[in-house]
Amino acid sequence: MPFLLSLLLFSFSAFAACEPRLQTINEVKAKSYAPVTGNKVAAILILPTILGESRVERGFATSLCRAGFRAVILDVTQETTAQYEIENLSSHDESFTHALASVRAVIEGLRSDATLSGKFGLLGASQGALFSTYIAGSEPAITASVIIVGAGNLPGVLTYSDQKNVKAIRDARKARLNIRSDVEYEQTLTQAITIDPQAQARTIAPDAAYMFIATRDTTVPTKYQLELAQVLNGARVKKMDTNHVNGIIRAGQTYGKDILNYFREKL
Repeated sequence: MPFLLSLLLFSFSAFAACEPRLQTINEVKAKSYAPVTGNKVAAILILPTILGESRVERGFATSLCRAGFRAVILDVTQETTAQYEIENLSSHDESFTHALASVRAVIEGLRSDATLSGKFGLLGASQGALFSTYIAGSEPAITASVIIVGAGNLPGVLTYSDQKNVKAIRDARKARLNIRSDVEYEQTLTQAITIDPQAQARTIAPDAAYMFIATRDTTVPTKYQLELAQVLNGARVKKMDTNHVNGIIRAGQTYGKDILNYFREKL
């Protein structure tokens, strides 16, 4: 092959590799990053924070793709309104059920992809980590998960989180239900919520999770991150002396190679 043509083809492949592609997989909106390789690769599903897809998720996806994985950012958030959530405590169960159903639909859709090995991993931060914990304990196809500043005790997180959207809904519910204290609110949620990541975390296989804890977190309070680490069976745990947002950033920037090596080992 002439040198110039060979160079052009190489440049095109390098450009095409890991370029994000919007797609819908079994009715789930996704952004896929696919490496150019002749080998079958594992797929890693990425679940965003409560704020939705951002440069954080895109950064993880690009790094994973360049390491030879198919990275897929998923939109698993149930479409609803703040008013609906204020009036319906069942919205929390519904959101986790929807997230699990969405991931299962994507896995089913990707099984027919001839470029994939059939192995699946999961990565989530903040709300995405809460979803990931529940999904990893519920879906056997997920054999490796990275949980960044996540937790298991959902009533506790919702009661004491300082995340502005969570706080706004909490304050409105307290007023509507005439709840006078945080303890009473937590008890109300405990009675209403039947799906909680903490219970499902116990079913995750040994060493099938890698958890990153922010030790000064008030958004997903550190107390509940540590509780989750205690029930995860043989999980790898990295503690970071930082807050919520910087914990998410540090997991990618400081421990990005550790995350890549973990997925290489498990998938």
